[in-house]
Amino acid sequence: MLVNDSVTIAVEIPVFVTREDVTYYCSRGFDLEFESDIITGHIDFLQIRNGYIHLLDYKPAARKETHAHVQLTIYALALARRAGLPLKAFKCGWFDEKDYFEFFPLTGVYGTAIQRTEGISERPSAGPRIL
Repeated sequence: MLVNDSVTIAVEIPVFVTREDVTYYCSRGFDLEFESDIITGHIDFLQIRNGYIHLLDYKPAARKETHAHVQLTIYALALARRAGLPLKAFKCGWFDEKDYFEFFPLTGVYGTAIQRTEGISERPSAGPRIL
């Protein structure tokens, strides 16, 4: 698969968010609430396309998934913090053989003010986009 894939740069990337990461983001106006001292996971696919860093997660029943956006937002926060990249550079999605859903993780943790100032076109009430 990856031989003919010009946008996927990595698969199965381990990530983690610490209490210090949460404190860092909260000090910058992000709305985060975590009870754990550390959260770990792995990103199924990391792609760079259309000017964004895409974090993708395979879910066997993507259309029925209710928490993928939370999981992927945590992964985006983790990778952004480790790599020193702004969260606005990330776009997340989950998929299966039939469906694909995507969203900007920034809208879930920073609210509508950043959308106006940073020019993000996603509407917060719209939720994930179905493609």
